[in-house]
Amino acid sequence: HDTLPISREIVYFKRYGPSVIILHWLFITTMFLALFSGALLFRDIFYAQLNIIGGIELIPTFWFTRDLHVYAGFGVLIIGFIHLMINIPNPDNQMVSKNMKKDFKALVHTHFYMMYMASREETGASGKYRGNQRMAFLATTYVLGLTAITVLLMYIGIFGREAIFLHLVAGLMVVVVFISRIWYILRKRDGVAIKSILMTGSMPDWYVKKYHFLWYKKLVGGRFADHSEPEKSEAEESLNMNPDDNQSEVMS
Repeated sequence: HDTLPISREIVYFKRYGPSVIILHWLFITTMFLALFSGALLFRDIFYAQLNIIGGIELIPTFWFTRDLHVYAGFGVLIIGFIHLMINIPNPDNQMVSKNMKKDFKALVHTHFYMMYMASREETGASGKYRGNQRMAFLATTYVLGLTAITVLLMYIGIFGREAIFLHLVAGLMVVVVFISRIWYILRKRDGVAIKSILMTGSMPDWYVKKYHFLWYKKLVGGRFADHSEPEKSEAEESLNMNPDDNQSEVMS
């Protein structure tokens, strides 16, 4: 006789609270508006510098483009500052890098993975956040800080037109970091992580055990019998398909 597989209760671990999820949505929205309006303004400056009249304009520059860029840019900086205030003062927060060399190696390995030169983004057991995530957080903090400095220089008028150029350079750095993270998400096709960042704030225990094993051990303590580290095989199941089991949630 065929036997039915034994189902078990899936435990969900809370990774982000509702306020952080809202910050994620606000940051993505304001960042998109800032980059979009900034691209239109950059095109106008580029055409003006080269005396190009009647160039290709698939999307026209609206009359409120400059104001949109200013307000969206300030929105990005304010939201980023709030996020920093949430993460940095907390001594137990795992988003702040405590081993820069190890996290940088993870970032380099992840970029090889993004270029299809490695089969997985980084090796070794991971905590609540992976090494490449911590480095991306640090890079975002630096480029947004540089952008804020260039805005201040433009406001007080110290360097004149050179301040605008520095702002353009800082903006391009923001674009590089932003596109890099988008490409990473598309390359990994990680539905569980995306849903936790933008919707649920939670991750199932099987996912946490496989991809964030150190965090898993810290969370479960002695409540579960199987604490063995998952094998580091390259075969990965589809992350968008969860077993049809009962679900419960554990707040961390």
